[in-house]
Amino acid sequence: MNLSTSSSSSAWCLLRDLVLYALLVVLTYTGLCYVFYAHPHLLIGEQGWISTYRRVDRAQEALPHKTVYLGDSVGAQFFPFQHMPNALTANGAVLMAGQLVLAGMASEHPDVERIVLAITPESLLRPFEHEMTFNNYVKPFYSKGNRAYILPITDEKVARHRWGVFSRHVLAKFLPFSDVNYGWGSGKHDTIPHGERDVREASRYAVEHIHHLVSLVEARGKRVVFVSPPVSRARYDASKGYRVSRSILEQAGLSEHFAHYFDQMIVLEDTAFTDKMHLNPRRLPELKRALAALLER
Repeated sequence: MNLSTSSSSSAWCLLRDLVLYALLVVLTYTGLCYVFYAHPHLLIGEQGWISTYRRVDRAQEALPHKTVYLGDSVGAQFFPFQHMPNALTANGAVLMAGQLVLAGMASEHPDVERIVLAITPESLLRPFEHEMTFNNYVKPFYSKGNRAYILPITDEKVARHRWGVFSRHVLAKFLPFSDVNYGWGSGKHDTIPHGERDVREASRYAVEHIHHLVSLVEARGKRVVFVSPPVSRARYDASKGYRVSRSILEQAGLSEHFAHYFDQMIVLEDTAFTDKMHLNPRRLPELKRALAALLER
């Protein structure tokens, strides 16, 4: 065997080994992704989006409770996922699209009679277009398994992004980075037409999901109750009593479900909050009683 033949053979062996090792790594990574996606309780700690996906995991299990609580991070101060087995509260960035998935799953359980959404007005009508959407909604909720709860308007929004075609696949959800920005910023990922920045058009996304959530849950013979956690005086006054939000929901024919939501809203001094939105933990015991009283009316 001459030198050139030996060198060529060695190069081929090296290339073959590299391909085999790469294939082994890909197969191992793929297998682990599917195992952890199907069984998120096997993961240790709160690894970003998977901590939100745990809500989906719980919603699919038995829920032997009459009332199930959903909501954003302020609602979670009253009904914490970590301490209440009938709480699926997450954060505002899961959007109403994420709340629809959780409500849809929870309302399938025969023992459940009422779905309570403890959610701030800011989260209630939040549009799809913001930078937290990928980690908080797309990764945990946008999947083939949840197609029954994903509306066409969401597919339209995701399709506008250059990486949207990969969003449903499990492997993409476990990538160690997430720079996908669906927001309205000036960055390279900004793909949203300026015409949709108007609050009424942006809120169309949330309103469509609220409509679908209410119809779905009530069609199954369950009740939907929307309740606002206490809001700060600064936020209430700046929004003129959430005048635009009221108008949007009224025009959408949802006044019946939100009359008490706004009329019974608890408005507190700014000092009761840590950031004008989340409540000071020292005030929670008394406010939990107040919110519980609203839910019993």
